[in-house]
Amino acid sequence: LKFGGHALACGLSIDCGKIDEFRENINNYAYKTAYLPPVLLLDCKLNPSALTVDLSESLKALQPYGFKNQMPIFGVFGVTLQRITPLSGNKHLKLLFTKDKTSFQALLFSVNTDTFCFDVGAVLDLAITVDTNYYNGNITVSVLIKGIRVSSTNEDKLFMDIENYKLFQKNLPFNAESITPTRAEIGEVYRYIGTNGEIPEKIKYKFITTLNFGKTSVALDILKDLGLITLKDGRYFKSPNTQKTDLLNSEIYKQLIKEGEK
Repeated sequence: LKFGGHALACGLSIDCGKIDEFRENINNYAYKTAYLPPVLLLDCKLNPSALTVDLSESLKALQPYGFKNQMPIFGVFGVTLQRITPLSGNKHLKLLFTKDKTSFQALLFSVNTDTFCFDVGAVLDLAITVDTNYYNGNITVSVLIKGIRVSSTNEDKLFMDIENYKLFQKNLPFNAESITPTRAEIGEVYRYIGTNGEIPEKIKYKFITTLNFGKTSVALDILKDLGLITLKDGRYFKSPNTQKTDLLNSEIYKQLIKEGEK
């Protein structure tokens, strides 16, 4: 631990000989535990036109913020992403959004252009905090993104899809119909992966309101099982010199078909 720049011993010891035992126990616990979706509670829904200095200044009446008095989180829905600007050597992003005739900028920390899951033109919902920024005598509103998703996402269905896919991964009873993609859907996922590769999260967000999370995840598993794509450095790439193949060559696909016939 570090405090005030000085290294301090915390007095704890680690038995490295029990790492395998710990791994087995924690994995067994995870397999037996139902998926718990993250929840971000919003205090109020805002129109982008309300994101003004007057709003940020009025919120100061709620300070100081702390454990029992958290900074308000607002929801801004159905905004279109217009521009992505990297900051601080691509460690953070500044994003420009529009809705109707209103434009505003928002900051997204600890995300870079390689790991950002959305393209210009995407219609999104945001969870944000609002503050006042003072710089060179100018006062502006500062918008910080705390959460972001594809607009009009059916959260209940999304969480059911995630849970169902996790059940499939654990070899527990699952709904095969809801996560089994068609040949056309698998081909759609395959074609989306460009020559420069794509991160798994972006692929799943791309199809989250069409194929759904479960089918997209399984499509990636099948494509990988067939050797049509490979995962390298956190990105999926199309395998070179691939030829057409039968889906029944995939053990994953055969398992889904067998389960769906029950």
